[in-house]
Amino acid sequence: MLNEKLIFVTGKGGTGKSTVSLRMARQLALQGKRVLLVELGEASSIKYLANLQENVGYSPVATPYGFDWSLLRGIDCLVDYVSSVIKVEKLTKYFFDNPFMKTLLEIAPGLDDLAILGKLTSHMRNHGPGFQYDHIIVDSHSTGSFKSMVMAPKLLSKMVTGGPLYSQSRQIDKTLMDGQGVHTIFVGLFEELPVDELLESLVVFKESFNSNYSVVMNKVLPDISITDKSSSWFKYINKKYSKQSDLKALLAQDLREVYYHSLVTDELENKLINQKEEGDVFHSTSL
Repeated sequence: MLNEKLIFVTGKGGTGKSTVSLRMARQLALQGKRVLLVELGEASSIKYLANLQENVGYSPVATPYGFDWSLLRGIDCLVDYVSSVIKVEKLTKYFFDNPFMKTLLEIAPGLDDLAILGKLTSHMRNHGPGFQYDHIIVDSHSTGSFKSMVMAPKLLSKMVTGGPLYSQSRQIDKTLMDGQGVHTIFVGLFEELPVDELLESLVVFKESFNSNYSVVMNKVLPDISITDKSSSWFKYINKKYSKQSDLKALLAQDLREVYYHSLVTDELENKLINQKEEGDVFHSTSL
């Protein structure tokens, strides 16, 4: 499943995409792979999930779990790229201190996203200062914002007729769309609203992109032995199982492959689970 170099993780807000990103990074690192876990924006969720003490920024930071970690903003990616082209620090500073450039960065649609995607795909395109890793896992935006981000290169290439912005937009778009080396993972929950949004997002994604994709359903209830079938706990769990089974059947109508991420930890699984579901790739490791 995880052979591609660049792996985006997206989903409806609150489905646990940061947790899934973190566990995938840990699992791949345990396999001996060089892994970079990337977050986007100004603040980190992974830091609190993994209880990491280091401050993270643009430059990758090593973690105790075997993978590196970075927080990307569009402006940092753009400064890095321009620095690699100009190669003179004072000129780079002048370039970004220019009032026209500052205004352009604020109003240009998709330029932020283009700079981030340019950095993430740089090594794959052999252009610019790239991240040198076996896998780059991106804890990406929620589904709507994610679609806007990955569509940015195509839209920008239509807005300009030539020059570096046009050629780089075309290159980045081709890398994302050709289905080679890029994988998108959609994280969902077995609840009606997240499942509906997941199916709608996948329809749009399959129409617009050739990239490989998978679905991970998070917080899945495992099979648990409950001896007292008259207890309120059994009735509650049985109701949850029934709902989960119905939604699984709904997904099975449209999806060729679904992976399950259990609600409980490995230690508890060894005590409680009678039978694990086939294809579950996330039971084997924990932080």
